[in-house]
Amino acid sequence: MSGVRVPLVASRVAVVLASASLYIYLTHWQVFRVMTDYPLLGVMSSLAVGVGYWQIVTRAPGAVRVARRKLGAAGFEPATSRA
Repeated sequence: MSGVRVPLVASRVAVVLASASLYIYLTHWQVFRVMTDYPLLGVMSSLAVGVGYWQIVTRAPGAVRVARRKLGAAGFEPATSRA
């Protein structure tokens, strides 16, 4: 079965939207209800917020690990609770 040829830019946009689709779905209703007077702007804003949220959620764990490593290398120890 052969694939469908599309321009590289369209392919990259499709991959990002597909990857972020869950986060777009989770956030679209909050964004779109504010933009009811401007439907196209509402759709575009919903896509942008969903993609941004996806980026934050997928990159946050790695950023926390890097920060912990840097703090550990600098001599900072995590706080421990005393019971």
